[in-house]
Amino acid sequence: MSTEQWLTIESLGSQGEGMATDSQGTLYIPGGLPGEKILAEIYYRRGKQRAGRILERESSSSDRREPFCPVAHRCGGCSAQHMTPEAYRRWKHQLAQAQLPEEISPEFVFWGGQEQRRRVSLSYRYGKEGLKLGFFAALSHFLVPIERCPLLVPSLNEAITALQEFLPTIIQPRQEGFVHLTETLQGLDLSWSPHRFKGTDLTTELWQAWGRFGQEFGCARITRAAKELIAQWQKPHVDLGGISVGFPAAAFLQPSVASQTAMQQQLLSGLKARTNLSQARIADLFCGLGTFSVPLFDTGAQVVSCDITGPSIAELAAIAPAQVQSLERNLFTEPLTAAECSGFDAIILDPPRAGAMAQCEQLSQSHVPTIAMVSCDLGTAARDIAVLRQGGYVLQEVVLFDQFPYTAHLEALCWFQKESSVTMV
Repeated sequence: MSTEQWLTIESLGSQGEGMATDSQGTLYIPGGLPGEKILAEIYYRRGKQRAGRILERESSSSDRREPFCPVAHRCGGCSAQHMTPEAYRRWKHQLAQAQLPEEISPEFVFWGGQEQRRRVSLSYRYGKEGLKLGFFAALSHFLVPIERCPLLVPSLNEAITALQEFLPTIIQPRQEGFVHLTETLQGLDLSWSPHRFKGTDLTTELWQAWGRFGQEFGCARITRAAKELIAQWQKPHVDLGGISVGFPAAAFLQPSVASQTAMQQQLLSGLKARTNLSQARIADLFCGLGTFSVPLFDTGAQVVSCDITGPSIAELAAIAPAQVQSLERNLFTEPLTAAECSGFDAIILDPPRAGAMAQCEQLSQSHVPTIAMVSCDLGTAARDIAVLRQGGYVLQEVVLFDQFPYTAHLEALCWFQKESSVTMV
């Protein structure tokens, strides 16, 4: 049974929620801002957290603005559209400072905006009310349907409209799944992943229906679960800094061209300041398609690009010049050893959210002079930073990228120098 009570928002949490307290402890108030007095409906959400749904505001913070998306308070994608730009940036700075070492003053060098995101996963469910296509609410299995997302590039929003009309023609009641979309140079790469679906269920009629959809909409390729090819009109490619690279179905890609460019520029300028780049030997670990390897092609550097993902490594190898070696290797279970690392002048790390603890443990025992760690999770980054510092690496500089605007996500580029070779920049 829910209860109602008046609360005062005291601070902002790590997910952009208001934080309040009562006699029973902490409450999380989505959409609340510090200083606001609200009437909240109290409920328990996933994880047995006590939360409050705002019913009425007695006062509004000067940091509040009206969200530009009509479903911002229900969709689980954004958590901070209700903040003014100034308040939002202040909160992001606080998030970064709370998780990084105290003596570091990180600098934001990129802020994302609307109509920039070039990849998205949309969930769908076909129920009594018809098709729902959109995103799940935060900490919930409730699917919030959307007509468009202001953060997506126009081609993805056009695809949402087309899929809302198309999916009900090929799926049955109570069926659900998700569709992954990526904008490429040749058109959309679409991966359809229905739940509880067998290969034998992909009938001739379904193949033909998807084929007609892709042809009419102008897709480059359609696959099932990013593995089984349904139709391909042109092989998709993406631009990784002036060089076209083949794109495996639903492969990892930085969320926007603008953020990708900003990160590449920061990495290149940092390497030039710390190494003799034209003669350097560099390892790009967790390289993916080569977001950071590709810009090194014309520098003269000798590069070893390494990742577990076979299709991405194969695409990178297909266009790499002679001085770039591509290596398929699971760096979680088989990291480069300290001895292997010591043969490089610089190492780039770009791990997933899980971080790179095993690799950092080896790096901490190595003698590589320069490490550039690109992290998409400051929690695991803080853990990995501690490991490297214990091995004698000095954290010189951190620059930040707001790749996923209006969320709690942050991307950080952390520069380390071995203590014996430190030259502060």
